[in-house]
Amino acid sequence: MTNTVYLDGIPLEDDEIGAVSEEYAIPYDVVAELLAQYRSGKEINSNAYSGVVKNRVNGFISMLSREVTNGLEAEAFANLEVVSKVDVAAVLSDPEQIDDKKQDIAALMQIVTDPISEHFVIREGGQATLRMDNPPSLEQAYKVIDRIFVARDVTEKIDDYSTWLLGSITSELENHFGNQFDVSQVIEVSDKAYNTIVTAVSVFKEYNGRKFNLSFSHHKEAFYSKIEKADKDLILKKAEEIGLSAKNVRSLASICKKLGNSVIVDLTSKDQVDDLIAACKDASVDYVTCDENNLWKRTKSMTEPTAAIVINLKTNVIKIDGKEQKLKVKD
Repeated sequence: MTNTVYLDGIPLEDDEIGAVSEEYAIPYDVVAELLAQYRSGKEINSNAYSGVVKNRVNGFISMLSREVTNGLEAEAFANLEVVSKVDVAAVLSDPEQIDDKKQDIAALMQIVTDPISEHFVIREGGQATLRMDNPPSLEQAYKVIDRIFVARDVTEKIDDYSTWLLGSITSELENHFGNQFDVSQVIEVSDKAYNTIVTAVSVFKEYNGRKFNLSFSHHKEAFYSKIEKADKDLILKKAEEIGLSAKNVRSLASICKKLGNSVIVDLTSKDQVDDLIAACKDASVDYVTCDENNLWKRTKSMTEPTAAIVINLKTNVIKIDGKEQKLKVKD
């Protein structure tokens, strides 16, 4: 069994637990424990948690996998025109027959998501605009969302395109119907599906009209990072110019948060990025902290966190209210 775990299709390593903890608003220790259980092959669930944390844990668990899923990059779908037709019934029974032509993928999307073409104008990259001359009913709106998920299940090749489309269409429907439209009303929507919808809409709204020539996953990693908007755009621009992965974007965002954007500005090659990420990984230290509310947590950081009690697990030094003391470690 491989120890590699993928979070929404991107490899997840221990040094990224802090960033994931922030993205999903789940305590570091909880993320670390869930990840360890998943790696060991144990069945994990949210029964040990309650309330908001339980919902967040469910969302996190639903995005974990042991196999990578590769969607096509967003640029593969620029300026799409439907120039061929696809036998949807045959495709559903035998997805392998789909070739790599973007026209066929676009045709598949348009047919499988019927009645999408009746109620939306689809533009490049999966951006949809509601047709005000023929808007869908609320029932038809839910059918559109449901059919997009059907299309996503047909083949991984349309996953990236369909996620942008999902965010675009859901945003349009929310604006049109207001509080009447609730994606939780989509039949049998799972935790993963709901999380996918919320993410798709949030990322689409953030980058609508200013997308980079990168995949949805690249934009998502930047969106959820806790850094300034200008720094997010800087990292995405570097990813576009140098050819970085979504995982690289996640790592650079975490580095930028700790060290500032000065370490990002002058990067000009993939090798430089790999060297920076490796150096920061080597410089990271495990800390255990206790705050004023007597809450303990474990973090991994290149800089010492601020707390009433800070234990450096690399040097075995405990700092209490600024005063350092060497810990005695048993052999």
